[in-house]
Amino acid sequence: MKKIILIIFIISVLFIFNYAIADAQSDTLSGAALLDVIDTGLSANSRHFGMSYCDSALYLTSYADNLLTKIDLTTNSVAPGYPAFLVDTNLPHGVIVDEDDSSIWVCDLNSSMIRHYSPSLTLIESKLVGSQPVNAIIYQDTIYVADREEDKVFVINKSTLVIENSFAITDMNSSAAGGYTDLFIYSDKLYIVSDELEGIAKMNLDGTNQETIMVQGESDLAAFGIYIQNGRIYLNTSSKIITTDLQSNILNYWNIDRPAGFTGVYIDIKIIDNKIYVPSFVAGGGDTTCPHILVYQEKVATPTFDPAPGTFDSTLIVNLICEYPDTVIIYYTLDGTEPTDSSIVYADSIIVDSTMTIK
Repeated sequence: MKKIILIIFIISVLFIFNYAIADAQSDTLSGAALLDVIDTGLSANSRHFGMSYCDSALYLTSYADNLLTKIDLTTNSVAPGYPAFLVDTNLPHGVIVDEDDSSIWVCDLNSSMIRHYSPSLTLIESKLVGSQPVNAIIYQDTIYVADREEDKVFVINKSTLVIENSFAITDMNSSAAGGYTDLFIYSDKLYIVSDELEGIAKMNLDGTNQETIMVQGESDLAAFGIYIQNGRIYLNTSSKIITTDLQSNILNYWNIDRPAGFTGVYIDIKIIDNKIYVPSFVAGGGDTTCPHILVYQEKVATPTFDPAPGTFDSTLIVNLICEYPDTVIIYYTLDGTEPTDSSIVYADSIIVDSTMTIK
């Protein structure tokens, strides 16, 4: 009978589509790897606030100098013609790039307006909303605008600019902090975080059934950014990233890596192709590193093997087992070379009938 030697090395795990880890225990927290630091082309004293994604680019406002900058994610560099001055805006905060037509909506804090620009930054229209609109999101044909002075959300019809509804955000207090507010809609629920809130505010899209979700072990969350995908919440607390399930149980976390010389904090968070983008926010000055975006890749658990590596006397079937089988993509090779995202995708068991190295 032919003897088969099965040698199995650790498999490189890359999760490249919009899937996330479904569950994890505290003893398996693995953090994230810092992949890149992107210079956003602003002066050292500029302050990022809003961030939006559209067509392989990130857009960021800088409210200290009325600038909009655009980062081409195919090159991780500033797009030609940016940063660009927003002539009609004074103190731009939140920014939304409309996926329907690539037009740009900007919250103008100083004039209590939300302003609508063409992709070439020509002003299309403006709408008076609240007192200090600080951030906004678009969902279907509706714009949700958070106001930091009135502690409210205004619901605006995107086509007509009619304010259709407004409601207070429970537990927000404009005198308590700076009102760095972020919004996200997931499964027809509105989620809001702010440095004024101790947890995550969750509610229906009309503001009813509000509740505060307290994050495990975080008595005062004071988050500056939120993003949700596949039942997993990503929170930026200005100095660390926390990921939780929808019940607020912590799944993973890591401290944000400040580049040498940067003493500021971080605001907002976006996830594109499972890369996590976190922009800097200069608070209090003293920073010597230019405004930037940190790019992370979250780490995942290492798969195990059935049967375990060893020597076998006949053909056998090898299964690669991951704690999160539906949320990662496993690439492997059979010739000992390093796997890449062009290697074989593991979809079923591997039949071994000769000596081979699975890596």
